[in-house]
Amino acid sequence: MEIDRKYNCKFSIIICHFKSLLVILFSCLFVRIANAQNEKENPTGLADTTYVIDSLNYVADSIVYNLKKEQIRLLNNAQINYKNSYISSDSIIINMKESTAYASGNIELKDAEQIIYGNGVFYDFESEQGLILSGRTKFEKGFYFGQRIRKVGPKIFDIDNAAFTTCDNVNPHYEIRSIRLRLYVGDKIVAKPIVLYVNHFPIFALPFGTISIKRARESGFLIPEPGYNNREGKFIKNIAYYQTFGEYGDATLSFDYMEYTGWQFILDTRYKTRYTLNGNLTSKFIRYNLGPYDYRYHWLISAFHRQRFSCTSNLSIRLNFVSDQTVRQISDDKQVRMDKTLTSYLSYSKSWRASSFSLTMDYREDLDTRHKSLKFPSASFILSSRPVYEIVAKATQEPNYNILHSWLGKLYFSYRNNILHTATINVTSPTASQFFYHNSYDKEGNILSNHREGIKHNLSLSYVDKIKGWLNLSQAFRYNEVWLDKDNKSINRGYDYNTSSSFSFSIYGIFSTNVGRLKALRHIISPNISFFYAPDFSNINKDIDNFSGISISKSKRSKRMSISINNKLQAKLSTKEGKLKRLNQLLTISSSTGYDFEKTGKHFSDISHSLRINPGKLSLKSTNITLSNSLRLIQDFYSLEPKNYSLSAKISLTGNLFYNTYFHHQKVDFPCFKSSRNQEFKKSRVQEIKKSRNNENQESEGRRQKAEIQNSHAETKPEKKRWNVSSSFSYNKNKQTGYYSSNLHNSIEFNLTMNWKISYSNYYNFKEKRLVSQSLRIYRDLHCWSASLSWEKSGDIWSYRFKINVKALPNDIMFRFSDRKKYYD
Repeated sequence: MEIDRKYNCKFSIIICHFKSLLVILFSCLFVRIANAQNEKENPTGLADTTYVIDSLNYVADSIVYNLKKEQIRLLNNAQINYKNSYISSDSIIINMKESTAYASGNIELKDAEQIIYGNGVFYDFESEQGLILSGRTKFEKGFYFGQRIRKVGPKIFDIDNAAFTTCDNVNPHYEIRSIRLRLYVGDKIVAKPIVLYVNHFPIFALPFGTISIKRARESGFLIPEPGYNNREGKFIKNIAYYQTFGEYGDATLSFDYMEYTGWQFILDTRYKTRYTLNGNLTSKFIRYNLGPYDYRYHWLISAFHRQRFSCTSNLSIRLNFVSDQTVRQISDDKQVRMDKTLTSYLSYSKSWRASSFSLTMDYREDLDTRHKSLKFPSASFILSSRPVYEIVAKATQEPNYNILHSWLGKLYFSYRNNILHTATINVTSPTASQFFYHNSYDKEGNILSNHREGIKHNLSLSYVDKIKGWLNLSQAFRYNEVWLDKDNKSINRGYDYNTSSSFSFSIYGIFSTNVGRLKALRHIISPNISFFYAPDFSNINKDIDNFSGISISKSKRSKRMSISINNKLQAKLSTKEGKLKRLNQLLTISSSTGYDFEKTGKHFSDISHSLRINPGKLSLKSTNITLSNSLRLIQDFYSLEPKNYSLSAKISLTGNLFYNTYFHHQKVDFPCFKSSRNQEFKKSRVQEIKKSRNNENQESEGRRQKAEIQNSHAETKPEKKRWNVSSSFSYNKNKQTGYYSSNLHNSIEFNLTMNWKISYSNYYNFKEKRLVSQSLRIYRDLHCWSASLSWEKSGDIWSYRFKINVKALPNDIMFRFSDRKKYYD
């Protein structure tokens, strides 16, 4: 069971309201009425009387002054109002001689929006000690009760037989009780014992508990989590100490002990400053048992840091290091177990108006082979595309209109520079020189560490124009140059360049129709023709050894043309409400091919087709249907025979089902939901008190019967619950190699009854004829509680988790059981 501190501070708030209310009301009443009596003495009972003294108002059926005993008695429907606070009860007695006040019978205390109810209140003004009998209130997410609430010190309160619940049933399904509870206002709660009752039966207890109720983060010990599963045996986790570092950081040092698998220390730290930086660090030291007398030690370090120096300058760092692969294999997280690569990086970026700079370091390690790769430094400078005339124009000079609309205003340039060093390391424990700069080999000539360095420049010029307002013209010239390290002795230089041109336009056709809800169709045809030319660089760059992103063309002369045509069908529909709905991607068909002028024999390349149908969401009565289909096909240009193709189709159905609640929970008639007293004092209160008790009883009985009729209808009112079914199919086949893949994903989610919810999903591989993975989740609404059982299977590993928790406090009060194992251990 986990209990969050923030919900245990409610008693503090309740008592603070109680204290402030009594001090204000009774103190003001004592002083002001005492002054009033010096001017006006009347020991006779005054029926149906109201008095207003400054902002203090009080009313009762009878107000009796006893000068001899120095008492003021407000009898029958007594109420005292002071600003936005009041106290009301059957009777209120103020003893000015003894400096005490006492209220009894149906007591209601209100301070601002908080209301407390009780059967008796006593307060001593001199000692500032008070007592509430049978105190109860509702605050935020729960109900709070106390048989006796006593003020025993300046900020100390004792509560006898305290109870808390979030259940609004007449007989709460659960309660947390404590016989003796002491509250230190704004500091902590000390209670003993603490017992959790479910249906009035105790199921969990702690001998004592000390819980901080400070609003700010506070250092201290956390509540541990005991449990059991088949893999770890009996365990106790999160034996932890929490330490704060001001307002911007904290750390948790915890210890977990598992009966079968061993123990581990965990250090978690985090820090955050808004808009400036944030980060965290997690480190683990693990002793993992392999057998009765065999164990191994493992460690893990994971860190992240992000810092913003300015609006245009940022730094990000991520570190991931482990002692070996076992650390990942024993993790409870499936994604961590499947990830076989450790990744660490450092990235710094800086941007200006039309340019940017970035510097990164990237380190990766394969946990299976222990091979390592490093990219550092990896730097780039980018000058974004901009008009050529800006090179000669002054920064403060306004663009000339004639230049902007001339050919010079349509000519753009861009520049990019990359600097890269890479290393491939095949040593388990490399030296610093092997890691950063030294090439090394074993006795047989195999590479142990290999390093490469290079710089690449890219410059491009482009011209974009629209001829006659409909023909789009685009021309570009690109120049690339690389400088590569050669055996740490010399520099290899290589270069290439190419040019391209493209022409495109669009043809629109609109068809109006009134077939059903279809109002119009629009067909858009967009042809595109482009040309590419690059000289022969096979001899010029034959000694250049490309690597990673530092590469240059070593191809022979290239001259080719690309042809593509795109067809798009759009629709305009009328909805039931008479509004127009547009389907912009109803049908899309694209086809493309190419012609190589330098190729001998067959010049045309394969034809590539893609078709996509996306009609959006369709409605069939109360069911919504979503369809999405796509087909990709590659054909031989000359024989038109398909070479490979892929198909994907998805359908999703959603709707609502209605359920009746036949076993309705009777809610508690707790007056906190609605005040039974007037919250504003009015002079008309005097006339209201004079109303006949018989009439009031008759009206009350009539309202009660009407409420019962309304509740009986409300109990059987159908409630809407959503359901969903979806299926996704994919098929890919290469007719040349014979390879194919075929998969199916299914999911379903629905309510079996009002409170039972079931969801199931699976992934089936048709080629292997097996279920790759599947999962099942069953959820049960238990009024104020909820229970869920989830089961997953992936490969030969299965796991389950059962959890029951309070709905209002899902992460604070819960019981959880889980297990994970292989089918064939």
